Amino acid sequence: LSGLAPITVLLERSAAKIATQSLVDIASGIKKVRMKKLGKSSLEQDIAKRLASLGLDEEMWPRVVNQINKHVETHPSMFSRSRKVKAINMKDWDDEEARDALAYGIARWTRQSIQQNDVGNLNIHMTSTMGKILTQFRAFMLVSHAKQFLHNIKRNDFAAYSAMMWSTLY
Repeated sequence: LSGLAPITVLLERSAAKIATQSLVDIASGIKKVRMKKLGKSSLEQDIAKRLASLGLDEEMWPRVVNQINKHVETHPSMFSRSRKVKAINMKDWDDEEARDALAYGIARWTRQSIQQNDVGNLNIHMTSTMGKILTQFRAFMLVSHAKQFLHNIKRNDFAAYSAMMWSTLY
């Protein structure tokens, strides 16, 4: 009734496109340009940790990169050095495990970045009648604390701290 469901779907689709573009950029080596400036080993470790948190570990990521390089269609971007993803052609992928790992990683990225107040995000005591009364207008803030702030603290990298600083400043 609130009309927020279509907005949430739109935001999730946008986040999935951003996740796909970012993963294709990493796979195609676009991020190497920044690695030279910031210190290669530190940034590579941060990217490897981020990929592992998406389920794309050291064993699976090269397989995904191989499939991306073989099947993803891109065209030049007007705004950056990266190439804009036109189609990822998952139906043509030879390695089904790599395809599923990429799909899972994109879904995980999307669910992490878009806030939803569903029962699975809250403590069991907050979903009882008394818990709902006590946290009725604070549930979104509590979920965002767990999904964003605590995850970024655990990640402990430059991207996490910069995201926290930008949200504090703006």
